[in-house]
Amino acid sequence: MGVASGHGVPDADVLLASLGDLSDLRAAVEIVAAGRCASEATADHLETLRQACDRMEVAAKAGDLSEFTAADVLFHTTILEASGNEVFQQFADPFAAFLHAREELHTLPEKPGGLVIETHRRIVAAIEAHDGPTAE
Repeated sequence: MGVASGHGVPDADVLLASLGDLSDLRAAVEIVAAGRCASEATADHLETLRQACDRMEVAAKAGDLSEFTAADVLFHTTILEASGNEVFQQFADPFAAFLHAREELHTLPEKPGGLVIETHRRIVAAIEAHDGPTAE
């Protein structure tokens, strides 16, 4: 990783590129994890996913990016857990760090749109319907 001014601090361009790489990994893993959830998720997982969506919606309307991010982390961590794949579950902390970095680097819109929340709700509905391909 490149450093800025020799201070051991990652160069902003390098950091953003690394976040982009992590985003690609996250997308690849979570697509499969969501599909597996359709057959593996418990009622408790589904309830947690619904609650996370509700929290995201309230936070988005209030412009509370910190709460939005916390709820989003809960959603994605639950997807990984509910997949039943122990290797996927090991990505929970790095993916949570990625989601927090998006907030800290101000790459989230001031008020995340309804499309983001609607997409999360569609994933939950597909998991509940045991429809793996749609959940993916």
